[in-house]
Amino acid sequence: MIVDLPNGVNLKKKLGEKAWITIGSNQHSYTTFYDYHNAFLDGKVSYNTIELKNGAAFEYLFAKNIMLSIGGGYNSYLSSKVFKDGENYNNASLRSENKGAPYVNIGLSLLTF
Repeated sequence: MIVDLPNGVNLKKKLGEKAWITIGSNQHSYTTFYDYHNAFLDGKVSYNTIELKNGAAFEYLFAKNIMLSIGGGYNSYLSSKVFKDGENYNNASLRSENKGAPYVNIGLSLLTF
């Protein structure tokens, strides 16, 4: 079990000498800054999302220093807001009600020892 609070909780199991499976849930937060000049958002704004990804991943040690992975699951949006410069988090200019969506990740990692 891998507990990395507040980011996530995952259960990882070795399937063979070179293969693992992970099942769990991870929280991600993203912030993007813009400098807009239009009628509604004139000036600096930031777009903030808080997401919860639930799913599974398979990892395989393809070569001595190369790990291949594939995973997927469901991505839920807990919060999605746009803030004007200096605006309070609870008084965001825009709030959206995003629906969740399935996701797939494919990865290649180069390992060093």
